[in-house]
Amino acid sequence: MREAGYEWQAVSPTPAVHNQIFTASRSPFKVGDLQTPQFDGSAISNFLHLKFDNFPVEMVGMRAPAYKKAADKHAYWAELADIMDSAKDRKILFAGDVNYGPFKKAKQPYTEKVPSHLCDGYEIPNPKGEWSFLYHNGNGFKIDHVMHTPNVDVTNVEYIDWIRERFLAGEKLKMPISDHAVLRFDVL
Repeated sequence: MREAGYEWQAVSPTPAVHNQIFTASRSPFKVGDLQTPQFDGSAISNFLHLKFDNFPVEMVGMRAPAYKKAADKHAYWAELADIMDSAKDRKILFAGDVNYGPFKKAKQPYTEKVPSHLCDGYEIPNPKGEWSFLYHNGNGFKIDHVMHTPNVDVTNVEYIDWIRERFLAGEKLKMPISDHAVLRFDVL
């Protein structure tokens, strides 16, 4: 990746064996000051806050763990909502697998954006594409999103499951490298 120009890289910390967030950028950045959710090891390792040296928008890469118990899920989301609330006056976005489909119950399936149910002051644009996560049996869901404050202009949000003759996500017979498509968007 460095040979392709992505010189600045970071990986979220992990207290044990958990998924992590990896970031690679062509622009210099530093790990930011937002405290990760502390609910458990998965919450800690699936959160990475970045501040770019030459760009005024902060970014949090995240993956909401798929907790089985409702109490665990509610505790994690309450903690994340507090973190988001503490940053809602910043130019910031949170992007990644939120394990939630905010457009599932929209009155119009192609609604352009919705307010975040998690924290007042955030918006969620509706990505182009039918799914971001696809079970190998073909059932797909739109669970990867970008949540941003209104003072951040996020455009061209889309899911990409194919690039350079390679399936990034899709049915098992296509031999994809992941079960999630890429969430691509522009920040102005």
